[in-house]
Amino acid sequence: MHALGYPWLLRCAACTCAAFVVSACLHAQAIPSPIVNVLQIEPQGPALYPSLYRGVAQGSILYVTEQDHVSGNSNLEVIDISSPAAPAMLSKTPGSGLWMNGIAAQGQYVYVSYWQSSVVQVFDATNPYSLVSVGSVTTACSNAPDGGLYGGLVIAGDYLYAPCPTDSTGFIDVINIATPASPVEVGTIIAQNMTNPTSLAVWGQMLYASEPSEADNESLGVYYSSVCAYSLAGSPVPAAPVSCEIVAHSPQNVAVQGSTVAASIGNANELTVIDFSNSASPVAHSVALDPTICIHPYIENMVAFEGATVFVGCSDSLDGYGVEAIDITNSAAPSLLGAVLGSSGNSFATIVPNGKYLYLGGNPSENGNPSSTSGALYTIDTSSGINQSPYVTFLPVSLSFSSQAVGTTSATQSMTLNNPGTATLTINGISIAGNNSGDFAQASNCAGSVAAARNCTILVTFTPAALGPRRASLSFSDNAPGTPQTVPLSGAVQAGQSFANVVFNSIGSSSLFLELGEAAGAMLQTTVSGETYQ
Repeated sequence: MHALGYPWLLRCAACTCAAFVVSACLHAQAIPSPIVNVLQIEPQGPALYPSLYRGVAQGSILYVTEQDHVSGNSNLEVIDISSPAAPAMLSKTPGSGLWMNGIAAQGQYVYVSYWQSSVVQVFDATNPYSLVSVGSVTTACSNAPDGGLYGGLVIAGDYLYAPCPTDSTGFIDVINIATPASPVEVGTIIAQNMTNPTSLAVWGQMLYASEPSEADNESLGVYYSSVCAYSLAGSPVPAAPVSCEIVAHSPQNVAVQGSTVAASIGNANELTVIDFSNSASPVAHSVALDPTICIHPYIENMVAFEGATVFVGCSDSLDGYGVEAIDITNSAAPSLLGAVLGSSGNSFATIVPNGKYLYLGGNPSENGNPSSTSGALYTIDTSSGINQSPYVTFLPVSLSFSSQAVGTTSATQSMTLNNPGTATLTINGISIAGNNSGDFAQASNCAGSVAAARNCTILVTFTPAALGPRRASLSFSDNAPGTPQTVPLSGAVQAGQSFANVVFNSIGSSSLFLELGEAAGAMLQTTVSGETYQ
């Protein structure tokens, strides 16, 4: 699909070119957003910051590695994409270690790596409702000073390749998977020039690796960071690369299509496109990214091809995070098309193309704080027919109040309404509905509108009028798909606050007795003929 066929992008009003670097458009034109579905894969919460980290599509199944930024707990998520615009959860399989990271799939088998344990684990996915762990291998990366595999996995024939960055010169583990349940490490490919491989891509018999270096000295203009090409034609464990293209400012993730490699640049808001058609003499060109969407595309943010378009995710910016699209129809002059998705305070790690659809996995923000995209899978339609401009997400997705006495007002709880779309969200009204709507009150700074990639805050209090569970919902009327959107509200009455029934001893007597024992320990006050008794 030709990149210029995407009318929903935030397009540059004008772009200027310097030698080999195309300037970012600083004022993008709002074009309708292509979001068609948001599936919350993992729950959010006060101590739950789930990240959908890396993904791979295999037939009608999408596999995604998930890790929690607080606990490090990991899951392998299995998602049905047979109806591409409406993905559905099938199952999830707990991993064998913390920080599940890389992922690759071939046939019925899925391979995942772990950063802190240096293990590659094999799952049999014959039954997507119940994956089975059938084998694993502990790699040489376990001897690395920083202790683990960190980066994407790729498969070429009967071999799996896993990057291993270290404190000095890293390497690439080579694992024979001819017998999937019994993987065997057969060697390592040593990285070049004191570099550390962090991301791999394979096309045919060529393996490409991004190799950032700690030895780079930006103040002196001395760089060792590279993107290297290795030929696998003669051996699955090549002794040296065919060539390496020096890339300043720390290349992070790479993707390949044919002989064209795209590398995100971590210490600059750039995407570098390298032509390896002459593998012995590659040629690189860079394009600047929009700083309002992207400053640092880190290792957590994937890069992916879809036809002549490269998509790159970001976790840091001046105003918000998002995913940008770059046209590489002419690899010698890559051009920024604009943002597919902008999101204030949010981040996207997983980027998996699947035909005309693009799946984006939500990530907590770079500083580890929660975000409305955290743990959510966004489905993007890259065709020209979608005309959905703004979008609405909430963080948290519900509010719950507890231990509140009848007739008293709770402390205020807040929630954020986020517009990750590419056009202004017009808010027509915010109301509270439901059987106990009178028990809740709200105030916000959301009046009128919320710009694209921006958010607003809603404050809610709870004042229970009676005993028992109290429920209502916040309702938002706006111009986004799915309006009105609702957020569940719930509250409970503090234990021991029930009222007791009172009976008189006899007519005309001021003696009172408690009929219920529940409030016997509490002070009873009543008024009889103008006199107050306790």
